[in-house]
Amino acid sequence: MLVGLIGSQTLGFAEEQDDKNKPDRLVLMAVEYPGVKIAKDEDVSIDVIFYNKGKKNENVGVRVEAAPEGWQARLKTYRFDVTGVHIPSGDNKTLTFEADPDENIQPGNYEFRIAAQTPDGRFKMSQTIMVTVKAGEVD
Repeated sequence: MLVGLIGSQTLGFAEEQDDKNKPDRLVLMAVEYPGVKIAKDEDVSIDVIFYNKGKKNENVGVRVEAAPEGWQARLKTYRFDVTGVHIPSGDNKTLTFEADPDENIQPGNYEFRIAAQTPDGRFKMSQTIMVTVKAGEVD
């Protein structure tokens, strides 16, 4: 019993030290696959991960800032289109970037840009996704 008590006190101290080393605020965004190749008749679905490395919970507004003509693009959860995400301190959240090409899309490179920002503008983030559409099957 004493060993368990000492172990839990040590764990609590380690968590307290980790929290002291965290900055007050730090929010990051990363696209899991910033470049993909797809066949002409495929759509795109890529995770966008938001990290909160700070001490405070954060809300972040998100949007598809740029999408090429001929594509429908959005950020989603399992069910909804999303315009914002809440990220608790020390946690991360994942949204899904989805892009559907029109049926007459031609082979080539297509660039999308995702933008995110905290309400106070302290953290502004942008990530690019490059989608290469191949004429035939993807190698």
